[in-house]
Amino acid sequence: MEAESKGARIKGISSEKEKGKTVYELETLVNGRIRDLMIDAAGKVYVVEEQIDADKVPAPVRQALEQKGKIVVIESVVEAGKTTYEGQVQPKTGTKITLELNADGTPVKK
Repeated sequence: MEAESKGARIKGISSEKEKGKTVYELETLVNGRIRDLMIDAAGKVYVVEEQIDADKVPAPVRQALEQKGKIVVIESVVEAGKTTYEGQVQPKTGTKITLELNADGTPVKK
């Protein structure tokens, strides 16, 4: 966890139940960007969510988000070595929506 939090300012720590087990979320700020770490009860970081610029995501992801509206924020989500993207979009009408996408722009199946 030391490598993932180097140079970070801690904004908050919370715990939650996930699949019946207690896990922890460490909210940090690194170089003005949000970076959240999900940590299991053994102290192992198993998910890293990091705010990134729209021009840093694969083109299919950016295009899929832009089709829904104006991009508000995008995060890369790294879990078990796989990167997906979570984007908040503001449609022309209505409230913000959140989309979880694979690198090819398809929705993440849960």
